[in-house]
Amino acid sequence: MFSTTRKTIPALVLLSFVSALLLGSASVSPLLWWCTVPGLALLAYTIEAAPKMRQAILIAYGVGVLKIGIVMSWLLSIYPVDWLTEVSHTTQLIVLIPCYLGIGFVIGTGFILLTTIRYNTRWVWPLRALAYGVALVCAELLGAFLFSLYTYGPGSFLNTHFDFGMAGYTLADHGILKYLAVYGGVYILSLVCGFLAYCTRFLFPKRKYLGIAFVLLFICTGYIVLPQISQPTSGIAAIGTSFPSFRMETIEGMKKKQAILHKAVREALKTGATTVVLPEDARFGFDVSSTTLFEELASMSHAPGAVVVDSYRTHSTDSSVTLRAYIYDIDAQTTYSYDKKYLVPLGEYVPYLFSGIRSTFSHDTTFSPMQYTQGTAQIVSDAPTYIPSVLFCFENIAGSLAKEVVHTHSAALMVHPVSHSWFHAFAALENQERQTLIVQSLYTGVPIVQAGNMAPNVLYTPDGKVHEGTIYRTGEKYSITLF
Repeated sequence: MFSTTRKTIPALVLLSFVSALLLGSASVSPLLWWCTVPGLALLAYTIEAAPKMRQAILIAYGVGVLKIGIVMSWLLSIYPVDWLTEVSHTTQLIVLIPCYLGIGFVIGTGFILLTTIRYNTRWVWPLRALAYGVALVCAELLGAFLFSLYTYGPGSFLNTHFDFGMAGYTLADHGILKYLAVYGGVYILSLVCGFLAYCTRFLFPKRKYLGIAFVLLFICTGYIVLPQISQPTSGIAAIGTSFPSFRMETIEGMKKKQAILHKAVREALKTGATTVVLPEDARFGFDVSSTTLFEELASMSHAPGAVVVDSYRTHSTDSSVTLRAYIYDIDAQTTYSYDKKYLVPLGEYVPYLFSGIRSTFSHDTTFSPMQYTQGTAQIVSDAPTYIPSVLFCFENIAGSLAKEVVHTHSAALMVHPVSHSWFHAFAALENQERQTLIVQSLYTGVPIVQAGNMAPNVLYTPDGKVHEGTIYRTGEKYSITLF
């Protein structure tokens, strides 16, 4: 049943390119989620059909690099980097292009582990399929770990959190299989992707029509909509905004922005919402004393037990800052804090590799705004359950981090404040963000509400559903969405 026919090198290159195209496309567009399984099946076939192990390794690595290149294509939309106002466009490209290419070269290395299936030729096919699934998960984790080495710096730590492009996230759009995330998050979904892919490879080419039927069954069952098993969380107001990056703001501009946010919060609380969520780095309470802030909040018409979730840069030393969430419990006059744990390389901190290269050739201030450090503030474990947990922008891709947050503080809701103000195009990024949050809500069993700056306001519930809510009001640079 397993074909041992060796293909010519040009044929293998073509098949590998198609495989990478399928794998990358599954993360970029919500219409192409199903491409992961045939893409992985084709990769398994080309690895086994390669005449020598060396060629199989090159195939796996090449597919991994190209796939990540497609997945991360949205990164290029950061150019021109408007918030680096003092840096020329040429310098921006000198930094951006190596960063983009380096991500692919580093993470693609993990795919080499998939060549281990060449050593399992004597196993029965179900075990081979399971081994392929395990190898896929290990390959993705290895790629993430190598990425953490590549981007290691003062704001990071060694980890396996970088999950952009993990195969399992594409199953967030499968009507049935996504519910397996309850048992192991994205990792169990990736294993399932690998298992189904090798089953598909097993059926080709000698049982071609059965293989086609298997793929069609996988796709068709993906559109089955299961009944809603829980009521959507209510009493939430997400405030969406459309402000440029804070790095482009003047003091006067920030004060005007704060005035707009205070008006938006007042209107959101009037609706009776018990949780009002602002986007990442909103700065609602920035440079305002706790006493003054709570006096203003208490003066606003609000429901009993209402809380407001804010976040902004908080200086930990003279040279570094953390991104801290502030949860204002209005009636209790208490503030709970949570620091961002997983930071964006070359956005919020500078990896040692890049700072070393920069210092060798130049002493300009290209990276001067990037001085964030990993924070330590946590919401106390005995906080009331109506105090939401926090999952910052970029932390949603860390497959295990949301689960850790839930274990630290048992909350009825998790908030996901985000900002896409760094980018000029959002479609591919927003699709991947949507896939990750569907899986994270299923895995943690907690609803997740996203409030975005230049990003959508959305509620994800543990039954795998996505709720767009109702737009209550729009104003200057803001909108209020109710759930």
